[in-house]
Amino acid sequence: MITVIYPHDQVTINRIHISHHKDLVRGFLLPSVRNQKDMAEETGSLKEDAIVRELEDTYVQWAEGEVLRFGYLSLYHLWERQIVALLEDQLARRGRPFKRGRDPLTARVRYVLRAEFSGALDDSIWEALDRGRRLANEIKHGLKSPSDPGEAEWVATSEKDFDDLAASLERFWDALPYRVDYSSHDQAKRFGAARSLQ
Repeated sequence: MITVIYPHDQVTINRIHISHHKDLVRGFLLPSVRNQKDMAEETGSLKEDAIVRELEDTYVQWAEGEVLRFGYLSLYHLWERQIVALLEDQLARRGRPFKRGRDPLTARVRYVLRAEFSGALDDSIWEALDRGRRLANEIKHGLKSPSDPGEAEWVATSEKDFDDLAASLERFWDALPYRVDYSSHDQAKRFGAARSLQ
């Protein structure tokens, strides 16, 4: 089983970082973009010109889309960095490296968790992570199918896409079987107390 040493519970820390990232995008960045139009109207920088108002709406829609794309990619890559760091550390304690291989990272992580740590997670979690990986790759590299001439390969990301990814990553960390080793922390405290008595 994956074992973290108290007080460095990396599984819980990773879970919390996912939630903070979700709050950053949904609770701060998106509302900040949406508030730009209201701020422009309050300060008078948005004139009563219909064209300017239309451009302002278009700009806000574009900015929302970019925030969601950025948020989606950075959230998925945060999970990738987290799980690779955790597995590298856990396998290093066993004297073995974490080898990524050529298959998708989600498949490699699933195999290593099951083979090395008896960590089986529900198939629905892996399916959601694979959907997240595919959309992240489409955002970065464009759609696999050829687009019509003159069409950009811009892949839209909805709030639902972002929320679904965040929920699947939170479910992953919540379902990951692991234990916390408190003994090393207790030994250090006892050793420090014994030294202070001398």
